[in-house]
Amino acid sequence: MHNFVKFVHKIKWKYARKMWPLINNDWIILIVLGASVAVLSFAVDVAVSALNKARLHLYTTAAETNIFAGIASWVLPIVGMVILSMIISQRISPYAAGSGISEIKTILRGVVLKEYLTLKTLISKLIGLTVVLPSGLPIGKEGPFVHIGGIIATLWCKLFASISHDDKNQNYYVEMVAAGCAVGVTCTFGSPIGGVLFSIEVTSVHFALRNYWRGFFSAVFSAIVFQLLGILTSNYDSVKTFSPTEFSLKSPYALQELLAYAILGILCGLFGSLFVIWHKQVCVFITRKKFMKTMKEKCQYIYPLTVATLVSAITFPEAGGSVTKSLITSKNILDELFSNFTWSEAPENSYQLNIISQWSHENFSIYYALLFFILYTFIMSGICITLPVACGMFTPVLLIGAALGRLFGELLVIYLPNVSSLKIVPGSYALVGAAAFSGAATQTVSTAVIVFELTGQIVYMVPVLLGVALSIVIATYMYPSIYDVGIYLKRLPFLPNLLPTSSAVHKVCVHDFMLSDLKYLTLQSTYKDIKDLLDSTKKMRTFPLVDSRESFVLIGTVERRDLELLIEQRLCDEERRKVARHCKLKRKFNCLNTMHCKTDTASLTKRDDIDDGGKSVKILIDPDDGKFSHCDENFKSQIARKNTLRAKHFYRKKGFVDKRYT
Repeated sequence: MHNFVKFVHKIKWKYARKMWPLINNDWIILIVLGASVAVLSFAVDVAVSALNKARLHLYTTAAETNIFAGIASWVLPIVGMVILSMIISQRISPYAAGSGISEIKTILRGVVLKEYLTLKTLISKLIGLTVVLPSGLPIGKEGPFVHIGGIIATLWCKLFASISHDDKNQNYYVEMVAAGCAVGVTCTFGSPIGGVLFSIEVTSVHFALRNYWRGFFSAVFSAIVFQLLGILTSNYDSVKTFSPTEFSLKSPYALQELLAYAILGILCGLFGSLFVIWHKQVCVFITRKKFMKTMKEKCQYIYPLTVATLVSAITFPEAGGSVTKSLITSKNILDELFSNFTWSEAPENSYQLNIISQWSHENFSIYYALLFFILYTFIMSGICITLPVACGMFTPVLLIGAALGRLFGELLVIYLPNVSSLKIVPGSYALVGAAAFSGAATQTVSTAVIVFELTGQIVYMVPVLLGVALSIVIATYMYPSIYDVGIYLKRLPFLPNLLPTSSAVHKVCVHDFMLSDLKYLTLQSTYKDIKDLLDSTKKMRTFPLVDSRESFVLIGTVERRDLELLIEQRLCDEERRKVARHCKLKRKFNCLNTMHCKTDTASLTKRDDIDDGGKSVKILIDPDDGKFSHCDENFKSQIARKNTLRAKHFYRKKGFVDKRYT
């Protein structure tokens, strides 16, 4: 029996060794990557949906009791979810906070950021995102899942490499992280083509075409698994798009409407840039204002607690919930904004009546409701994505753009009803607005492809591409993208994009802005030289280190803060007193050694000062004042009375050795 087991194991390992080269292949890794990210994304969606239903059920049950119970059941879960997500991000991995696209963009440009692609960050990101999304804050999951896709790609590559004992270079990991980014976008909206293009535009300046098939192959398998999971857990018999639309395929728009679509694209470019500017100002206010820094130092939970309370107060159903749409999900809001009928007209069926009742109010019309929704999402999403929790911003900008386009289309129906012989469809303007506004904020053309895939129709392909192109032109001229602003605010190492060839910057030479009288350090520089260098150059942050004043061979650079720390440690008052005391002890010891003080055995000796005759000096040093005295026969008892531990520490620190302990 034992021989049979050995034979089975031998056969198993023999075939395993033969099969491993086939398994350890990029194709297999990409399939596993796409499937694993799809499963995680679907699990997060299911958990978020369940938690959101539980939160709304708690409110409806408590609101039937009295108004105060309703307020408490609405505010406390929102605040609790935000605080819990913040605690998870801080305790497990602080690098999980925020979107993560800015960091991924930096990593894909060759910068090594430690701890951003680890298992701890993955766990923190997944749990924190699952907790904070049901709170109802105007945030999304696309950015965090781009980060999650990059982490999972790195972990799978390291696992396969460790099993096969194959050391991959850094470029290989970067290429797989790029594929993981495409998978992250795909699992959010079910758009493999848009996900690949978006990952290329957002994360790369110069993209290697050899990486294109990796992202596309993995994204396709990710979309298949994600949609199959949706079919298996729902009542649908076939694949359903993220936000299906029912636009007419026959004569969808008139040629005259292209001007209106172009105007909408320009407006989205302006407001998209304003959104990025608003988000940057909020970040600057939080990170650089003195009282905000003081507040964070005293209690780091004050800011997220304030924001969560403010959001819960605004979105309370009995207050502003009717215009902020706090009782329905972002997906349902997007479906209603893309609806294929005019809201200002009488409803023809219960479906239209339900949507109009959602957006109408007894005190104001649907136009004001759309305007209030745009203002709320615009202002609060710019604030909420600054919270130290896992959150994204792509879903909020989609909603802002769709609502802006819907308002534009509804007003066009009222004021220009006869602009063409065809009927104006406000939902098409919502479609163009969603793509154009998100394209302006991210400065990516692939948002148009994402909108095509999440709606399942391309009948408005020309208006969408026109609006996106014009919005990006305006946004690029006004301000950087929101991801580049995030890199700037986080002070991540990053190479800026090259300016166009028509710019006058290309005529500037290095000698036009270089420092000719540059201060430097050599290998022979003393502490005094460093101190003088720091005093004479107040604004320089980095100093070059050269071999010598004659050769000027550059060895490296030294940061100013490192030099200041070195000077503070070496030349502070306490250190100078220690050095002076040590020199005084050394002089006295040398003096005693010269006098040849003969003793039987030495208890304390200086390592470098034993004379050639083998004679040593027996002395007693008081640890308090450092004074010398000659030893007598009661040397050991005197040492014991002087606290042996303190004496031993003092002697060793000054370069002496107590032979009783050696």
